[in-house]
Amino acid sequence: GCIANTRVGNFTLENATVDAQLMGADVVGYAYCSTVTGVNLVNGKVTAHAGEMSAEGMYGGIVGAGMGATVENCTAQADIVLPDGTANAGIVGGGLEMTSVVGCTATGTVTAGNDCYGLGGVSGCGFAAEQFTDCTAENVTITAGDNCFWIGGITGYAGGYADAQYGMPVTVFTNCAAKNV
Repeated sequence: GCIANTRVGNFTLENATVDAQLMGADVVGYAYCSTVTGVNLVNGKVTAHAGEMSAEGMYGGIVGAGMGATVENCTAQADIVLPDGTANAGIVGGGLEMTSVVGCTATGTVTAGNDCYGLGGVSGCGFAAEQFTDCTAENVTITAGDNCFWIGGITGYAGGYADAQYGMPVTVFTNCAAKNV
């Protein structure tokens, strides 16, 4: 569910299914100041359920939420399903604040109900993420209900504050691609 100040990786996970209300993923729900590396997720599925804390969501195949983490050299083939009113879902990661995503590939689907936001092929939310480098979303289908917004091939939304006093870096994208999204 949660890892802190550690390193996890170099394995294949097949046919994983997770149901969650917040920070749900097939591999790591919440990665704090940790590295997730070399994970190959095959036929993963994450289903979000509406609940008291689900509005911010953060659902992904590899990592649901990351804070100060690194997700590197991972491949995710997964389906992410959201009910009405949830947010921040991607096939590799959900909400990835101050996190670096390097050398990751996403294939699969993100299916959202109504009134959802932050839907992406690789990540739902890349706001204040350090970087997305050498990442690819390929053969991804994103289906969103009514009143959904911030939807993108690599990430649903990204950015930050140029003023360092806020402590949230502006996300940098390098050599990323969305193919057949």
